[in-house]
Parts: sequence; structure tokens; C-alpha cells
Amino acid sequence: MRVAGMRRQEEKIESLANIVVELRPEMEKLSVKGAFRLGLNDALKECDYSAWKDLAERPRSEREHFSGRLLENALHHLQKMGLPDELVNPARERLQQANAVFLN
Repeated sequence: MRVAGMRRQEEKIESLANIVVELRPEMEKLSVKGAFRLGLNDALKECDYSAWKDLAERPRSEREHFSGRLLENALHHLQKMGLPDELVNPARERLQQANAVFLN
């Protein structure tokens, strides 16, 4: 599977999933992580990368763009799974803040 990743990528998915589960405890963490993996897969296709690791050497602007696509795609999947509309923007803000740490 092309979205299975290295340790840092797995840490990122774990961290982002924790934020969503914190906002919406009714959601299963494993399913939330799955939504991020689906979002990742969508972002890889949209940005024409074969694997997440391909971004490691790219300029920060490309990594930021990719991460934005990943988050938006994951939020779309999370909404399908039951994330209420009123939690989408708070989730987006917290996810973007957490994501910034991983871009450094």
C-alpha cells in the first residue's frame, strides 16, 4: 500500500487522529486514522506523487500544499464518517496548527 509510511508519517497520522477524537470522542480512532490514510491517498493522486516519502526532499511550499490537500481530503472523509459540520472548521484549525509542527 502506498500510504503506509515511515515512523514520522505514522506519528503524524496518530497525532492528527488524536485531535479529531478529542473533538468528537464518539468516533473510533482506528477509523479516524483510516480517514487520514484515505485523504493521504487522495492527495498523492492529486499532487502526482507515488509515495508520501517523495515529499521529503521537496521545498516547503510543495510540502505545505500537499499537507493542505491531505487535510482537506481527510476532513471530507471524516464528514462522511460522521464528523458534524459544526466541528469541521474547529478541526481544520487545530489540524493545521498540528500539521505545521511536522513541516519543520
